[in-house]
Amino acid sequence: MNALQTFQKYYQERWNYELIAQDWKEKGGKVVGYPDINCPEELVMAADCLPLLMTGDPGTGTEATDKHLEPYFSDSARHFYEAVVTERYHFVDLICFVAGDCSLSWIFHYFQEEKRFNPTLRIGEPYFLDRLTTTFGMDRVFNLDRLAAFRDYLEDFAGKRITIDALAQAFAITNETKRLLKEVSALRRADQPRITGSEALQIIMASMLMPKTAYNQLLRQFLENEVNSRPAQDGSRVRLFLSGSNIDNLGLYKIIETLPATIVGEDTAFGDRYSDTPIDEDLDPMEALVDRYTYKTPDPWMYGIDEIVKYRVDSAEAAKAQGVIFYQLRRDDPLAWDYSSQKRELAKRGIPILLLQEQEYKITAPEQIRAKVEAFIDTLPGRN
Repeated sequence: MNALQTFQKYYQERWNYELIAQDWKEKGGKVVGYPDINCPEELVMAADCLPLLMTGDPGTGTEATDKHLEPYFSDSARHFYEAVVTERYHFVDLICFVAGDCSLSWIFHYFQEEKRFNPTLRIGEPYFLDRLTTTFGMDRVFNLDRLAAFRDYLEDFAGKRITIDALAQAFAITNETKRLLKEVSALRRADQPRITGSEALQIIMASMLMPKTAYNQLLRQFLENEVNSRPAQDGSRVRLFLSGSNIDNLGLYKIIETLPATIVGEDTAFGDRYSDTPIDEDLDPMEALVDRYTYKTPDPWMYGIDEIVKYRVDSAEAAKAQGVIFYQLRRDDPLAWDYSSQKRELAKRGIPILLLQEQEYKITAPEQIRAKVEAFIDTLPGRN
């Protein structure tokens, strides 16, 4: 099995205890899961715990979830909830929720009640990491205090003191991950992309599913030994960029890439945004950590529409996209607030955008999406 196949296996089997966590836990380690990429993985790693991305499964329904969550929770959050309460993540010891995404933040309280009403339910202990969503100095101070509290909690939880050396080692590892993922991004931006959007998503998500040291080693192997033997994508394929809701599965990617198109980038949590903003290893560790998570690329729910829109538009242009697809999952309403501004700014740069609004996490009508994307492709300048 080569490196890319390994990444794909971890992505496809991300609920498989034997693959994901058995070896780690049999050696006495603990698993800290998170549904939001703003969880400070470096603190988790410095406590000798395994940080693990937790997602929903588009292959299931939400029957268990629908008994508890109100209708206004986003589709992706509902599927995440379903995966947890049906014990697919029974091996996760702690679930770190981070303030920000409303649906995911509120689920923290529901998990507390789930555990209270059913103590035998095998779900991790929920922990809420509060943070403020602007970049004012007073917010940074607050965020630093909350990170320090999480550090103290992890020390008790793991039974290990988080030292400066352990943090420095974690910083070096995650910074290397970010650097290598930037090389992956460059493969997509080439005039003839060397990987598809589907492959890129699996590579990026695998970095959140494997121990980082092993992941970095495999990704170096992929970049040094496997990429050059792969055929480049046909340069005539339309270059599309994804924006909007966080997409943690291949459903939309597969639909789009059955057309004469390649997804060359995205501004979602599982695109370049995950590998943006390395940690400054020359600063005091906790100061460096709070700087990274306070001042990194803004999330859609953060303060400052102008900054968010600029990032999205700049990213699409840097990827040499011929068109942008704005994909909004059902009930993921905050994203819609920025759409008109984003459309206007993209128009100034000659990049058309297609809005796919109120879409299902579990895609049940792929032919409708395919038809809309195909019609959009046919309208792009120079396409005919």
